[in-house]
Amino acid sequence: MACNAKNPILYDNPFFKDVSDPNVYTNVATNESACMYDWLVDSRSTNHITNRRELYSSYEPMPGATVHGVSGKILQVTRQGTILLAAQYETCKHTLQLENVNYIPLNKYNIFALGRWDSQGRRYEVSKGKLILFNHLDVPVLKGLKIASNIYKFKLMPINTNEISYTFSSQENKQTWEIWHQHFGHVSYKGLKKLHNNKLLDGFTVDVNTPMPDCTSCIEAKQSVKPYAKRSKNACTNKGEIMHMDLWGKYNVISINGHQYYLVLVDDMM
Repeated sequence: MACNAKNPILYDNPFFKDVSDPNVYTNVATNESACMYDWLVDSRSTNHITNRRELYSSYEPMPGATVHGVSGKILQVTRQGTILLAAQYETCKHTLQLENVNYIPLNKYNIFALGRWDSQGRRYEVSKGKLILFNHLDVPVLKGLKIASNIYKFKLMPINTNEISYTFSSQENKQTWEIWHQHFGHVSYKGLKKLHNNKLLDGFTVDVNTPMPDCTSCIEAKQSVKPYAKRSKNACTNKGEIMHMDLWGKYNVISINGHQYYLVLVDDMM
């Protein structure tokens, strides 16, 4: 494949410094997010190259392995391994397993070594701006299109990118009777014990050995006062004329419904 002489050149295989393998093309789209899964095709590269570490299914470190550019810049190959990628031709989906892929974090683009594909009993066809890969059964598995400077580009996605499942496990420490009393809006300890003993609630983890202290808020709320006069001198005659409001909070223990305030509204006509 022809290479623009103005483009920098890297040698794909770090152990053969006398092989000229063009690996970096500076005149392709520079939008990193757009080319994240783009692979530029190189017909003379010895190995595939990627700059995305998360693609590897297995790998081994490559201490001291480097590649050299024509400008004398040296880039390190930090690992080499296997990558599984999802390919699609027309409506058929396939899995490509690329072996001995060099990981070069500072390389700007992913490089697909076309010669490596051809040397493993598979083939490819190039015609009218399209590059088609065929597997060992001669079934087409991937199509690439010609872009700038006569370069072909593949779109290859990681396997199961949107199907990764995660399992999280957490365990909350058992709370005291006092904390649960506050969580449930000051339900009596007798009521809490009934809920716990009859296992009426999931996640009701209480340390049964903790004390059940008197609740100051409950005591104050149950205190009585002298009754007010049945009717005030300035009694209203219509609903909504006089409203009595009482806002309580912010409480330091959140209720089971996630609340920390109480608001009471009473119409004077009630």
